Amino acid sequence: MIIFLYGADSYRQRKKLNEIVGQYGQKHLTCEKFELDNSRADQSDDDFLRLKEFARNSSIFEKEKLAIVAGLFEFADENEKKAIEFLKANLHDKDFTIVILEEKKPNKNFAFLLEQPVLFQEFANLENEKS
Repeated sequence: MIIFLYGADSYRQRKKLNEIVGQYGQKHLTCEKFELDNSRADQSDDDFLRLKEFARNSSIFEKEKLAIVAGLFEFADENEKKAIEFLKANLHDKDFTIVILEEKKPNKNFAFLLEQPVLFQEFANLENEKS
């Protein structure tokens, strides 16, 4: 399963993420965060490999897992095919949930993140109320 949270309002986005993590935490599931942004180019490839391993490995004690992924679109600038293949391969996996955090809407190649069965929510900046 994929949950896609995007938009410029990082406060409300993080609040929603904490809500999701809290729900998973009540079930005592395995949760791990992966930073794929290119600011650490040598690390982003390693983090992507760790994410793939996390998705593949299963535990006899915990069936369900939650991965929080930030910086996916930056990673995909140079690794788009690998990123799309990974997401589509895990799109219908009920035991593995991927929460993707991004500031911007996806480009056309990642447009499937704005369609079912992906759960998606936009967090645009709120306009100030004028008196």
